[in-house]
Amino acid sequence: MSWITETAALYDEIKEKVNDSDEWEPILPLYHSTSNAQIQVTIFSDGTFSHAEVVDADDAKTIIPVTEDSGSRGNGILPNPLCDKLIYIAGDYSTYVAKAKSDADEYFVTYIKALKAWAESEYSDICITAIYDYLSKRMLINDLIGDGILKLKGAVLDEEYKITKSAKQIDSFVRFVVNDLDSGENIKVWKSKALFDKYIAYYEALGKERDCQLCYASGKIVPVTYKHMARIRNGGDKAKLISSNDKSNFTYRGRFANREEAFAVGEIVSQKAHLALKWLIKTGGISVGDEKYVAWESCLNEIPNVFGRIALDASENSGSFAKDKDDKVYAKTAEQYKNIIEMAIKGYKKNLDLNSSKVILMALDSATSGRLSIIMYQELTSTDFYKNIQDWYSKVYWHSCYKTDDGEVIHCVQTPTPIEIARCAYGNERDGELIIDYKSGIFKTVIKQIYPCITLGARFPENILKRIFTRASNPQLYSEQNNWKRVLDVCCALYRKYYEGEGVELTMELDRSYNNRSYLYGRLMAVAEKLETDTYDDNEARMTNAARFMNSVIASPYKSWGNVRKRLDPYMKRIINKNYGLYVYYQKELGEIHNMFKAGEYEMKKPLEPLFFMGYYGEQQYLYTSRKNKNDDNKEDL
Repeated sequence: MSWITETAALYDEIKEKVNDSDEWEPILPLYHSTSNAQIQVTIFSDGTFSHAEVVDADDAKTIIPVTEDSGSRGNGILPNPLCDKLIYIAGDYSTYVAKAKSDADEYFVTYIKALKAWAESEYSDICITAIYDYLSKRMLINDLIGDGILKLKGAVLDEEYKITKSAKQIDSFVRFVVNDLDSGENIKVWKSKALFDKYIAYYEALGKERDCQLCYASGKIVPVTYKHMARIRNGGDKAKLISSNDKSNFTYRGRFANREEAFAVGEIVSQKAHLALKWLIKTGGISVGDEKYVAWESCLNEIPNVFGRIALDASENSGSFAKDKDDKVYAKTAEQYKNIIEMAIKGYKKNLDLNSSKVILMALDSATSGRLSIIMYQELTSTDFYKNIQDWYSKVYWHSCYKTDDGEVIHCVQTPTPIEIARCAYGNERDGELIIDYKSGIFKTVIKQIYPCITLGARFPENILKRIFTRASNPQLYSEQNNWKRVLDVCCALYRKYYEGEGVELTMELDRSYNNRSYLYGRLMAVAEKLETDTYDDNEARMTNAARFMNSVIASPYKSWGNVRKRLDPYMKRIINKNYGLYVYYQKELGEIHNMFKAGEYEMKKPLEPLFFMGYYGEQQYLYTSRKNKNDDNKEDL
């Protein structure tokens, strides 16, 4: 199925599941959209003005009825049926706006004519007639001035005055509350389900008068539309997924005689598809700059957010992919982490019918402000999806250190998120943190490359692997060593999966029997670093020779390790004088590592592979935790 048939079919599923539940975000009714209102006008049911107020920014989102034209309007006079901007609904707009368009009155006339038709139809109600009666008096701006909402500059409105931070008063969007004089009820038109249903019935009655054609999505003969919905990613989004309004250039000219031959979609199918997609983006979409990533299961069962981390839900004793929360317990060992992954996957799969369930992955981006494109669309069985997820998370993991939203530092075993990978591969240090511009092209490109590796089982791109390896090889480039350690952790996590694909299974713990040349050189460098830092004062934090020469050792190990080893001599002497037993321990460790090299490999000029970092990390952790080095706790201050 295509995205449009898939999302259109999903609309009814969403509506049935969510609109009667407080746990879900409601989905928009057909022929409705959202806009941000700046002014709220309350009128009485007899059509008289009561009062007005400025709408708080956090309450500005307003559900509004739209027509085929107004729901996708750009230029032209295309009013919404009920709530709209002042230029449409204020009959006295041209009186109070000095630089009003020459056809400003036509905006109001077109709007009020359409509202009158609705008010006089069998689908009208008390709200529609009250709003029509009031606006027909052409007194809206006058009343708003009298209520102190709009500001004058002389005899006309101050065109530069902003009623909110982002909206000039002359461009204000207005919504209505109708006070029923009989019942005393205040009816908020943007929240009235009864009004939504009446408008749907009214609009569909109008649609029966139009010609029907073949819908390319459903294969049925129905009323079709060529004007499709905008505001897909957010309320201010003007970009459209479907558009065929260019009759002169290359939209369809040269291929088809007219737009009907190119593409025709039933109006209801288009409405359902776009509204379902908007709902999916709002409830589970992930923003990557201007791009939106969204994934859903065909029956709306919850699926993992692959942009998040995996933790144990302490309250339910189950694993989950979630944001940082107080009740999350993170794995301290690889074994714990694997158990959490297994519990998480099992939890997500328990309600699935694996014979029919599928997962849909979709990503959107806009090259211009008016055009939205699908940069990824993929359907796969839920079985394959969870197989790919489990394969990624059970192979790509390592030690991780990060801060929660509350500033708490977490040390755990974890899979790096796509954003963490991008930050470590291409981020720059700023104020002590690794930062990447989320709107940059490189960030979007990296996420676009990583996402299929997690969800579709695609091979991880070598350009990112090499980039991470290069950055991990240069600790001297980082002013904050914690940032380099994050890069090192991510490098080890990614290459762990890479090497497993080559038949090499690596653990985070030191493997004292593994005699790979790169791994052994990594161990040597870890010993050199620990030996040197053991001679530092408590508050000394300068970079070690091992760190400064790391890139050289990786490029030319035999020669450069010789330089590092010579520079260890002064530190060896300090240790001999202060703690001879510790000196013996380090000499023995270096000797054992040297003896593990295969004949001729120690002297080879070939550069080292990323296994260097696994050996470095394993040896480093061993030196800090080994019982053999327990006398470290009792050694004299050096």
